[in-house]
Amino acid sequence: MSNFFKPVFDLEDYFDKKVHIRFLEGREVSGVLKGYDSNSNCVLDQAIEYLTDANGNLLQPPQIMFLGLMFCKGSSITSIFPEEGSTIIENK
Repeated sequence: MSNFFKPVFDLEDYFDKKVHIRFLEGREVSGVLKGYDSNSNCVLDQAIEYLTDANGNLLQPPQIMFLGLMFCKGSSITSIFPEEGSTIIENK
């Protein structure tokens, strides 16, 4: 594959592992990465959405919605990271 078509995210290491995805507009989901392409489009299985309030803040206590199989459009993804081995850093 030429450098021109190099994917934005290298997702090969995350295949069949649980990942967390953040989207434009603040939506957050997690699930098992089952597929991806060079445009960073992803397919998640066992997907869960973390619900937010009107301001985009995660609800406390956390509330989730089970989505099942989900297609994630690459152009709307802002970050992808593995759930295992990640820690959340609080902003002050």
